[in-house]
Amino acid sequence: TDCISTPATAPDPAPKSKRKRSRSKGKSKGSGKKPSPPPARTPMDAPKTPKAKPLRKPTSARSASMVPNMPAWADKPGPIPMPDVKKAKNNSSTAGTIKLVKSIKAEVRCSSLVPPHVWTGLRGGTIQVRNAQTGDVDFSFTIDGLPWCITWVEGNIWIGTENGNILVYNPKLVADPKTCAPTAVLRQHIGGVYTILVTKQQGKTAVWSGSNDFTVRKWSPSGNFQKLYAGHTNGVRSILHIGPVLWTGSSDKTIRIWDVEDMRCDHVLEGHTAAVLALVAMGHTVWSAGEDFMLMSWGV
Repeated sequence: TDCISTPATAPDPAPKSKRKRSRSKGKSKGSGKKPSPPPARTPMDAPKTPKAKPLRKPTSARSASMVPNMPAWADKPGPIPMPDVKKAKNNSSTAGTIKLVKSIKAEVRCSSLVPPHVWTGLRGGTIQVRNAQTGDVDFSFTIDGLPWCITWVEGNIWIGTENGNILVYNPKLVADPKTCAPTAVLRQHIGGVYTILVTKQQGKTAVWSGSNDFTVRKWSPSGNFQKLYAGHTNGVRSILHIGPVLWTGSSDKTIRIWDVEDMRCDHVLEGHTAAVLALVAMGHTVWSAGEDFMLMSWGV
């Protein structure tokens, strides 16, 4: 028998809801037309990768990028952990040992302990020598210039003044008005002397002075000028001597590290946004305090 091919029956038309859905997608069943290609994506239509949330930055005063070798808590936002006050109060070795003995109202801008006295320099140019136990003034005298710093140097008192001179006094002679005069006047600086540091290493004593003339000078205890360290662009406010190097903090917002023998500046540390007022070493860390209300630690 002959095989007769029967045409395939056309599918039932889709419901209206389905037809609408297919039109919205650009497809129509049984229309015979090719579906239109989807529109090309522009950069604005491209799927956006969600941005990672930025990490919360630590406070600038304890930023690890600015202050290397800081303790674990220092790189986390929030307050600095404090010691347990209750334990400190219950500790018999510390309880009741700190108390205010006396409060003295005076325009003191510098002081130094010279047993059995405390020497204080007042803004008006007066030096008051006070009893270290009672705080009473035993005697006083006026100097040439305003005192900016006072330091004990092997039996003598060195006073740095705003006119650049360093006055050297014998404490045994100042009580008598007849002998109350400096035994020496060191005139190397041409700007006010902010700070004087005395160091003793390997049995040798050295004296360092930092000035508003942007320099540091090294002296012998007898007052002989020895070396000059120049490089800061503003007054030198703090000095620290560690072995073969000298650290200096300045109003130019930097800390410089010098080779003591060669008088060469090997490093310039930046981070403070105002004058560096103090430098102190503890173990393998140097701490700097600035006029910008920041305390920074540096690994050595």
